[in-house]
Amino acid sequence: MVFQTGGETGKLALTFDDGPDPRWTPLVLDMLARLQVRATFFVLGSAAQAHPELIAREIDEGHEVAVHNWVHTDVYGADFPELTSSVRRTSEAIMAAGAPPPRLWRPPYGRVDAPALMVAAQQELDVLLWSVHSPSTSAAAAVKDVAGAGSVVLCHDGRAQPSQALFSALEGAVHSLQEQGLTVTTGSDLLASASKQPA
Repeated sequence: MVFQTGGETGKLALTFDDGPDPRWTPLVLDMLARLQVRATFFVLGSAAQAHPELIAREIDEGHEVAVHNWVHTDVYGADFPELTSSVRRTSEAIMAAGAPPPRLWRPPYGRVDAPALMVAAQQELDVLLWSVHSPSTSAAAAVKDVAGAGSVVLCHDGRAQPSQALFSALEGAVHSLQEQGLTVTTGSDLLASASKQPA
């Protein structure tokens, strides 16, 4: 279970939860294309099944698609067989849309217990949480001041939180981080880069 990595790589991960959403996900993808950065999308399996074309676009544009859950429910204390099924169904919906097998899982609300970690191990998923959250326009604008190398930035492209103003603020913040010399990348790339650093 990882919240952030060391800063030696000069990279940070940009991640989006709760999509795909036909209203917001295309706007996020347009923003990422302008910034020329890759991100990780932690998707809901039910949404992936409903909008496979958005999963396909995420993959086509070089992003990573990972598991959130089938629906947005707290998995802490969940029934083990039910949780196992939920995570597996989400992975299957992701792959049915043309994405490679997911490598990461972020449980909703970031709440993880021992059975959830067992599910992650059984399905060969690394649990990636976050160190910087941007739930509002002001928080998104402040990402440039609080995120740094090794950070995992949490944003949303689904459910109730997104807005055009929030994405505009986030775009400015990410551009500022790039000007600071940081590389914005996917969660898996950040973890892989960190694992290659000498101890």
